[in-house]
Amino acid sequence: MNILMCIWVGLKSPLPREVPTCATDSMMISQFDTKTLANFLDEALGDDEIKMLETERKKQIEIKDRQAYHKEKKALESYFDSSMTREHRNSAIYEAYRDGHTQKSIAKYIGLTDAAVNIIIKKFRI
Repeated sequence: MNILMCIWVGLKSPLPREVPTCATDSMMISQFDTKTLANFLDEALGDDEIKMLETERKKQIEIKDRQAYHKEKKALESYFDSSMTREHRNSAIYEAYRDGHTQKSIAKYIGLTDAAVNIIIKKFRI
């Protein structure tokens, strides 16, 4: 369960509202009181906020010395070379996608359709 869901479940419980144990070490809990968080979680997100959250969700996180950092995306060129077999190319497509590149950007770079890239990625997910 992610931290926001954990907090939401805890704050939506019948009174008295308590911080759930899954969120006790959360930065959100230490910076905001439960009433503010409960009000925030009731408020609907706008389109811009949803797009921003989707962008953030796709970023890779790396943890070093108990600190979280955004992992830098490798350039698409580094995944592919012209002598690759189809099997290696498909593996590289999936790796690039997992590292945060969009299906559309991968398809454009290697000269496939978006649909073909989507099919390749689905095969790796199974």
